Amino acid sequence: MKIEFEKLTARIARYERQEEKKRLAWAKSNSSAIKTLRAKLLDIGGTSISPQPHPYIRFIADHGRPQDFPAIIRVMKPSDCHGNVFELWVNRTKRSRLVAICIGYALTDDGDGGMWCPHSWALRKTKGVVSIIETTVSRTKYFGIAYVPSPNSHKNAEGLW
Repeated sequence: MKIEFEKLTARIARYERQEEKKRLAWAKSNSSAIKTLRAKLLDIGGTSISPQPHPYIRFIADHGRPQDFPAIIRVMKPSDCHGNVFELWVNRTKRSRLVAICIGYALTDDGDGGMWCPHSWALRKTKGVVSIIETTVSRTKYFGIAYVPSPNSHKNAEGLW
């Protein structure tokens, strides 16, 4: 049993080293976008940004913007914001009034100034008022890109503002 545990521990350590190498390579190849985004986010608030890689960081750094809409909490699966938003979108009805989904970063107040983390959320428009639909835990600020998925295209939801 002890030998199996040691083998497992060694495999986990190897895996963690490989993942850290990937993260560092990603950070190096995206350093310009990270620097741009860091300046924008920390100017809005918070004290740090998650080192977690984001596949759209360059697009978010160049085209993202603060989304200062009131948030409505709709708790779904914990730690699965991307899946939750996808589920909301594919199951939407006219009554749901969902108008876009968003990718970007959200600021979570952890009592230590807050950390920006990769995040997804939905937007709803009711009687001309746009609201953020948050599916995990309460966030204090949002920064990202809103878009309207359609069968044939992905277009930016500029008309919302």
